[in-house]
Amino acid sequence: MKQVAAIVSNHETTGTVKGRPDSIPGFVSSYSVQECDAKDDEHGTAVCQPYLLMYFLNTFLHMLKSIIVCMLLVLSAQMVYAQNEEREADLKAAFIYNFTKYITWNESRGGDSFVIAIIGPSSVVSPLNEIARTNTVYNRKIIVRSFGKPDEIGYCDILFIPQHVSFSLESILSKAGTGVLTISEEEGFARQGTALNFVIVNDKLKFEANIKSLTAAGLKAGSQLLKLAVNTY
Repeated sequence: MKQVAAIVSNHETTGTVKGRPDSIPGFVSSYSVQECDAKDDEHGTAVCQPYLLMYFLNTFLHMLKSIIVCMLLVLSAQMVYAQNEEREADLKAAFIYNFTKYITWNESRGGDSFVIAIIGPSSVVSPLNEIARTNTVYNRKIIVRSFGKPDEIGYCDILFIPQHVSFSLESILSKAGTGVLTISEEEGFARQGTALNFVIVNDKLKFEANIKSLTAAGLKAGSQLLKLAVNTY
């Protein structure tokens, strides 16, 4: 019983159990646990069972808290990434629509609809559809189409080529033909032949322009648009 009194006394005055670092208040040390093997002569039970239970409970709660904190950090990072990705897609869709105000197409391509096509999966499809519901281009209804592979590419006025597309740029451009404004979002694609290419500069969405590709496609870009391009080729 004297051992118990010594342990309790030490715990009450210092906030720690004898033998434990002060940085972990309330924990029972291995030294104290050994002391608790002593039996109470009168009752025949371990005198420190409550303290052993407290030790294991505190350890479990500490581990559980660490796991929860890690999970919350991971979920928070995923949410921020998803929000940023969604916002970037919205901005790119708005850029694509606004490009039409500074690009002149050949009048012979006129029709009832203005077609914006995307090859492969892309997050810009949804915001483009939202824009198409309430806007027009040259008084023509906007139609958003998706092509699964280069061989499926048909009539369109704009062809958007997403980042990490699984087809070669050459195979896509060969199917686009004249009269099509090609827009990409892959580093180096403007130099390789797309008319416009999205880039991120200082965390801001910008674009590059390839004047030769615009001319080859039979398109004319306004000087105001070209002045905004961070690079021209």
